[in-house]
Amino acid sequence: MKDCYHNEEYSMVLRMIISEKWIHINSYDVCFDYNVKSVIILKQKIIVQLEIGDLYAVDMAGNIIEKNNKPFQRSDLDKDFIVEINQNNLYFNNSAVYFEHNIYSFVLFDDRIIVQLNELDASAKSDEIDNVYAVDMEGNVIWRIQNKERVCPEYKFISPYVMINYIDGELIVNDFNGFRFVFSPDDGTFVKRIQSLRPW
Repeated sequence: MKDCYHNEEYSMVLRMIISEKWIHINSYDVCFDYNVKSVIILKQKIIVQLEIGDLYAVDMAGNIIEKNNKPFQRSDLDKDFIVEINQNNLYFNNSAVYFEHNIYSFVLFDDRIIVQLNELDASAKSDEIDNVYAVDMEGNVIWRIQNKERVCPEYKFISPYVMINYIDGELIVNDFNGFRFVFSPDDGTFVKRIQSLRPW
């Protein structure tokens, strides 16, 4: 599986995209009848709560393994609980992180979660375009992605990021204009621009 990667620095648990009625887990899509409200990441499975209140348990291969219409108690999940992603909030065992925009996708490691906030259009304000953050498991924001326009002066297009991925030890980030960049997963600093499908 291309997105699942293990080395001495990071043990990646999963990569996920949350978009209205579906979630994308590593290489698998899971579709629902109603919009997704939140996802709770446990050690061996994912709990998906829909806006209507239904709960689904999904395994790491994208299979629905259980459905439950009853609300759950957080205490029932404490043993295996890692993090909850609920729209623009991250909830950890003893802390929470709130963002201005909803979380669209994330890459989860043993010691941190890298989140990409919801896709913004090309007219986004300049202070919103650096929409990728890393948060440790204590709920501390440890970095915000470095502004690529400041370190890559030949890049003339100001736009937010629309996709993040972690491949072969590199954080690969695509922006709204179709360009791809490599940033360090350690501190969010710019590393290089890589080949794009765009002609410019």
